[in-house]
Amino acid sequence: GHSYMYWKVSSIIDEIKAYKYLPISGKLSKNQEHFVIDRSQLEGIKEGDTLLSINGISAVELFRNTMNLTAGIEAFRAAECETMFPFYLFFNESLSSPYELNFSNQNLVNSPGVSFDEIADFVNEKAVIEDYTFEILKDSIGLISYNRCHDYKAFKKFLKKTFSEIEAKGIDKLIID
Repeated sequence: GHSYMYWKVSSIIDEIKAYKYLPISGKLSKNQEHFVIDRSQLEGIKEGDTLLSINGISAVELFRNTMNLTAGIEAFRAAECETMFPFYLFFNESLSSPYELNFSNQNLVNSPGVSFDEIADFVNEKAVIEDYTFEILKDSIGLISYNRCHDYKAFKKFLKKTFSEIEAKGIDKLIID
């Protein structure tokens, strides 16, 4: 289920490196009717802004189209696209720089786009992956994400602390990913 587009194909690398990317990321609102910014390197855009369109194309439709580039359940596809949105826009043939971003607050932002190296830095700055994490979803579901097999003693401590928290908070559902 954790499949995604492998874009590192030698025949398109030059084109990928020449493309100008849009340094924003976001996600669909809970009702999936709005695209909400969660990060941006562009002046005048802040977290929580609702993006209506990019170059006249609905931001919601662009995000949904990027989700079609990833396999798996909808939650995984959405999470993958929240991170990779700027890269996946490359594969939308009707979109290219310069970019005109139209927001619900009547704000209009123009951008020439940024280089491949700059967008890689932008995407990766949020991609600090811990070996394992625990979070509580919807106040009642525990989620352990096991990202890398490393340091058994530390993992054993992590599990002891996590299961103490699960017991103390009365969590009766647990997802291990």
